Amino acid sequence: MTTRELWRCGAGLAVAALVSGGAEVAQAQVMATPPAIGEVTRRIQSVSPMVGPAGAEVRVRVEGLRPNRRVHIGIGELQGCGYEVCEPAQVGPRGTIETTVVVPDWGHYDHYEVVMVLDEEFVPLAVSDPFHVVDENGFISREGTVGMAWPGCPSLVTEDGVAYALLGEHALSLMASQGEELRIEGRPTDPACTLQNAIEVVGVELVP
Repeated sequence: MTTRELWRCGAGLAVAALVSGGAEVAQAQVMATPPAIGEVTRRIQSVSPMVGPAGAEVRVRVEGLRPNRRVHIGIGELQGCGYEVCEPAQVGPRGTIETTVVVPDWGHYDHYEVVMVLDEEFVPLAVSDPFHVVDENGFISREGTVGMAWPGCPSLVTEDGVAYALLGEHALSLMASQGEELRIEGRPTDPACTLQNAIEVVGVELVP
């Protein structure tokens, strides 16, 4: 029995690979690349928690969809390549979905993923705010440019435009590092310093 469906992109094509018992058994269906997830403006109302390791269960609630239709819930990259369809779902008569999905074992701790809703043809309908997959220590790793989110609060802005407030004792030394390219390792934590995302810093490296 097919347990999930993976999408990968390459050379302008998306390949659907049916997976059964943990092993890919077919890669015969080749289709046009789905629309980029990053072009979707509708947001998923609730994803809880927004941080977790591979294998964690995540509760998802979506409102405002067309009622009484079949959809898919997925987790993956914002650009629409390398996402996994985790769970089929049925939109209720009021246009609402409430379901649970599991974070895939390939989730990246060095960039964020998003939870997404796709229609039956795998066209994206809605996406979540950044979901942070953590490693076995509960850490994420991010590269970016150091700036200031607020007086006394250094920040890191990554290449994909996500800004993180940098917190904790190890962050204090970054107050004089504005403009430097750094790799930050730490625990994702509650928002601070006016920013939506924050990292409690445990390690800092210069980006070569």
